[in-house]
Amino acid sequence: MEEFLEKFPRLYHVTREDNLPGIRANGLRCARDLGADDANRGSWTPVAGAWLRWQRMPDGPMASRLAEGRTPDAWRRHINGLVFFFPSVKAAQGLIQVPKDVGVAQRILWVETAALSAALAWCPFNNGFLDRSPPTRRRRRSPQDYRPLSEWRRGMPVREVVSFQPVPPALLHGL
Repeated sequence: MEEFLEKFPRLYHVTREDNLPGIRANGLRCARDLGADDANRGSWTPVAGAWLRWQRMPDGPMASRLAEGRTPDAWRRHINGLVFFFPSVKAAQGLIQVPKDVGVAQRILWVETAALSAALAWCPFNNGFLDRSPPTRRRRRSPQDYRPLSEWRRGMPVREVVSFQPVPPALLHGL
């Protein structure tokens, strides 16, 4: 785990500026804790005083990218139970620049990785991105894609880092 903390001393979260008052009061919480259902979100969606980011996980395309026996609703339920971070500020900035979000005021928050290390897992993939690979070559997503920090070794790709627990406001910077 020490190698991970050295390589990624900070993690970055992107949120709408409209969400900052709730984050200041309650910290970062997963979409499920905010009241999200398991449907795909095609646009920014208001729930419990917060705005949840749109998803690119419609049923048809998502079903062909899931491990056997997993449904799109079950996958989104899993995803909605996580708090997402990027391993670099550059990756976080990339999300803000997605054309669908032009004109939406957003903020990058950051946290010291060591402060959350016991609640974190990393993923070598961006599990919300639906690649265009042919059906026979698609990677099948599963909760096992999220691995303990202790399994990371230098050179392994890290596209997402997730927290299985809410992040208290006192740990967040950029509020």
